[in-house]
Amino acid sequence: AILDVRWSNACNLMCVYCNPFDSSLWAKKEKFPLLTKRKDYYTNIIEYLRNNSQNLKTVSLIGGEPLLIPQCGELLSILPEDIEVHVITNLSLDLTNNPVYNILSKRQHVRWSVSLENVNQQFEYVRRGASWNQLTHNLDLLLELEKNMGHGIDIHAVLNILSLFNFEKIVEFSLAKRIKIICQFLEDPKELDLRNFPKDIVKQVQEKVLNI
Repeated sequence: AILDVRWSNACNLMCVYCNPFDSSLWAKKEKFPLLTKRKDYYTNIIEYLRNNSQNLKTVSLIGGEPLLIPQCGELLSILPEDIEVHVITNLSLDLTNNPVYNILSKRQHVRWSVSLENVNQQFEYVRRGASWNQLTHNLDLLLELEKNMGHGIDIHAVLNILSLFNFEKIVEFSLAKRIKIICQFLEDPKELDLRNFPKDIVKQVQEKVLNI
């Protein structure tokens, strides 16, 4: 079984295509409340894990930003070592004293999906509040965990019009780092969804990527 855990929308970024339901910074800007589960939800999840961990194969930590959510650390502290932890993260926090990262770095069965579809200044434009230098430094830390602890890493790219014409750069980056890319289409807002654009535009990008 796979357990999908989403504690809240707490996030350190305000990505241009995100929304108040997935980012607390967008929620603050739009005057939405911070979305958190009731206290008994936390208690029930922890209790479920205590009683049913033998039936679990993977626990997915999703946000908001899971490295920013304290409950993820509490969950990890009771999770058996043989269960895989899948983390979907923007990887833009300073990891030096991050308690959730420090726990994950000591586990063996961890798979990281890093949300990333642009590089350099375009990355910082789309993912407001992030630093490209911090991101690449953190990726190098994950590559060390891949080497020493057997962690898995992939780049989770959300394809949209803001990444379309520079997509070959993230492909080149992933090839240089030897990290595979997993792509999905952005569905909302519809104005940025590539499937709403002329096919010849998407074909241009496909040809650029194939020629790398």
